Amino acid sequence: TSTPKKSRKTKQKLKALHERYPLPTRMPKSITLSSASLGDPYSYQCLLKFKDEEWSGKISDAFSWVYSNRMDNGDDNDISSRRRKTKNRVLIKSVKRGWTHYNNLSVEKGDIVTHFNGEEFHGTAEDLRCLIKQYIQKKEEEEEEMGVQEGSKNVNVEFTMVFNAEEGTAIALRERAICFKEALKERR
Repeated sequence: TSTPKKSRKTKQKLKALHERYPLPTRMPKSITLSSASLGDPYSYQCLLKFKDEEWSGKISDAFSWVYSNRMDNGDDNDISSRRRKTKNRVLIKSVKRGWTHYNNLSVEKGDIVTHFNGEEFHGTAEDLRCLIKQYIQKKEEEEEEMGVQEGSKNVNVEFTMVFNAEEGTAIALRERAICFKEALKERR
């Protein structure tokens, strides 16, 4: 009889921890896109539209959804004390309708672009569009030099983008993991 009581008590404790330390709304994710599916980053037809956002560096932002051009005053939740009070970041403004394949990968309005091809990205929406365009052009030129699809500009270039892999999200997930680990130790 003590085992069911202990199990019930553990479930209640874990439920309380889930409520106190929820998963961040914007979980980190990575996708691989092709130049053919993305389209021209400057075009109206581009799969992903980007916009600039100012961020105060607060961990609590990991738990909010789309917030636009909002800046908070500093508090004890500020992880950017050694940096500027705000920094720019790039949000997904929209995902082109009809692209359910990418919607299944859960790229959504409000996701934050944090990495491009494995490199941390710091810049504006314009910087990102330019980076994507230059990367595609460079790969197309390399393919042409190698004689692949000679004379064709229809080389399908792939690249990766990571979203929501911010310091605030990482801290929130780490704190959550520590609390759950301690709760599970007590269970034994």
